[in-house]
Amino acid sequence: MYHIKGAKTMNPLIIISECLALLSTI
Repeated sequence: MYHIKGAKTMNPLIIISECLALLSTI
């Protein structure tokens, strides 16, 4: 589960981490 919307309230680094994790699953 990827909480990108929730990550927006977090640090930008977390958003990048989520994006990298999503790309890694592809």
